[in-house]
Amino acid sequence: MHGVRPNPRLDEREVLSAMLDREPHLATDRPSLLVIAGKDFASKEFEADLAFRGAELLRPSFKREKKRKGESLLKSVRQLIESVNVRPRPRA
Repeated sequence: MHGVRPNPRLDEREVLSAMLDREPHLATDRPSLLVIAGKDFASKEFEADLAFRGAELLRPSFKREKKRKGESLLKSVRQLIESVNVRPRPRA
């Protein structure tokens, strides 16, 4: 999906669903795919769509929700991702 620029008005869930519609192998070639996302991906319909594709959503719970399965792992995973994204500045 290199070079794809989604419409900025589209919801992130719609963009991911469209990507998986266009490139279904992204999910089917990865059994038990775990999608790690933020609270903004919360939607019963979206989670059902991911489950239909064989994927599972890992996201933080809202205050009104009970803790979600795997939620305790999110902090360490997020720190790891942020550490990879932070690049040291080149020395002059």
